[in-house]
Amino acid sequence: AFLFEPLQECYLSKDENGRLIVAIALNDKSGLHDLPLIVLENLELLPSANCSLLSNGKAISRSIYRITVKTIDQNLTSILIRVLTNVLGGLPPSRSRLDVQANMNQLVELFRALEKPPKKTIHGLWGELFIISQSSKIDSALDSWHKDPNEIFDFKRGSSVLEVKCSLKNQRTHSFSLEQLVTTSEVKFIAVASILTDETSKGVSVSELAEKIREKIKRIENKIKFDAVLYSTLGSSWKEADEVKFDIEKAGKTLRYFDSRVIPCIDQEVPQGISRVRFESSLDLCSPLREDQLNSEPVGDFL
Repeated sequence: AFLFEPLQECYLSKDENGRLIVAIALNDKSGLHDLPLIVLENLELLPSANCSLLSNGKAISRSIYRITVKTIDQNLTSILIRVLTNVLGGLPPSRSRLDVQANMNQLVELFRALEKPPKKTIHGLWGELFIISQSSKIDSALDSWHKDPNEIFDFKRGSSVLEVKCSLKNQRTHSFSLEQLVTTSEVKFIAVASILTDETSKGVSVSELAEKIREKIKRIENKIKFDAVLYSTLGSSWKEADEVKFDIEKAGKTLRYFDSRVIPCIDQEVPQGISRVRFESSLDLCSPLREDQLNSEPVGDFL
C-alpha cells in the first residue's frame, strides 16, 4: 500500500485482481463495529476492518474503513478518488468510524446513481456544462444550477431562471415543456440559452469540459455538488462522458440568449385532463437578447 497524500492516513493498494482498495485509517475508540457492509454494482464499503499495511517498507497495523472498487475501469477509479478527496478532505486524521460513515453517504449515492438510467441526453448535459464553463463566476453559476436534473429549469436565482437548449441540428429548433416558457408569480423572468453544435471526434467531451470547470471551482461544497449533479445526470451512460465529443468552437459561435416571451408557444389554456405538454419551437426568426441586455440583471446574474 502507499500513502494517498490528499487525505492524511489514507492508503491505496490493489487486490490480486488488480482492483483498487482504499484503506482509511481510523482512530476509533467508540468500539462501534456494527455498521453494515454496503455492496453496490461497482463499489463495496466495509466500515469495520482491521488490517496490516506495508507502506514504504514499514508494517502498520490499523483499524480501517475499507473501500473496494469492484472493477479495474480507470474512469471509475478516478471518480472514486476525486469524490473521496472532496467528501473526506475536511476530516482530521483522528477521524472515527462514524465520522467517515457520515460523509460516505455522498459517495454511496453517487455510485448508486451510476447504476440508474441517464436523466438527460449527453449533448443536453454538455450544453449545461458549456454554459457553466463560459461563466466568469463559476461558483455563482453552480449556486444557481439545479440539484435535481429533473427540475423544470436548469438554473434559478430568485425569481429569474435560465433554461439551456443544445441542438445537434443546424436549425435553432428546441423541445420545450409548457412550463419552461410560461412565467408565474414565482418565476417572473425566463431566459433561454440556445446552442448549436455537432458531434465530432475532434471536439470536447463532457469529462474534458467538466475538468475545466473543476479547476475554477473554489468552494468545496460546490465541488461536491458539481460531481453529484454531473454523475446523477449521466447515470449508466457515464462512459459516454469520455467517448462522445462535441464541437466547442461551433457552440461558442452559435450561442444565443432569448427572452422566453419572444419564443413561439402554444396556448397556455390547456384542456382539463391534459398534462406534461411538450412541443418543438423554432427560434430561427426570434430576436436574441442584445449585448447590453446580457450584461444587466437578471440575465447577467447567470453569466
